[in-house]
Amino acid sequence: MIKLSKKAKIIWIVVTALMIISLIIAPLLLIFNAS
Repeated sequence: MIKLSKKAKIIWIVVTALMIISLIIAPLLLIFNAS
């Protein structure tokens, strides 16, 4: 386990959250565009 600084940890959490959000939103956008 790599020890991260507080700033790096916050950035990593934000990036991970954005990835998860985009994975959820992408299929929803496809559904709305198709209808």
